[in-house]
Amino acid sequence: MIKAITLQQPWATLVACGRWKYEPRDYAVNYRGPIAIHAATKLDGIDAAMGLVETQSALCEMGYALEFLPLGAIIAVGELAECVPLRALPSDVQREDARLSGRAVGHALRFEHMRELDRPIAASGRGMLWTVPAEVEPRLRAALDAAVSEARFLQPGDLVDTAGSARGGEHA
Repeated sequence: MIKAITLQQPWATLVACGRWKYEPRDYAVNYRGPIAIHAATKLDGIDAAMGLVETQSALCEMGYALEFLPLGAIIAVGELAECVPLRALPSDVQREDARLSGRAVGHALRFEHMRELDRPIAASGRGMLWTVPAEVEPRLRAALDAAVSEARFLQPGDLVDTAGSARGGEHA
């Protein structure tokens, strides 16, 4: 099983390229393992990114332009390694990503071993995490880095925040 997460562009591409390792969320997730990055169909994120010099320069350095980013497709595969309370992130990580800075609540999903696909795979995204269609999974598995761990779901007692209290109510 490979889960997927839908991200707005340009953040989907920045995560897919490994340029940004974190994605802020208002909720925690208990899934760890293979993850597909799906670029949303809406242009809302691109419109919001137009004014962010940091975002545009990061894309430019990698040879991308906002107006040519893929939409409505799975664009990369990697590993969802961790879900961290935002307040537990080191300050340099928070400063590095404008989407993380200034947020006092929520979580950050940390991605590793990202690989862009040679060709995006058209797909409909969903909210939260979702399971990729069975016919797409073999192509994604072939693209996975060997270092990616197998899929697993943590139990509520396994998730401990920095204050040492167990977290419940995580989303899959």
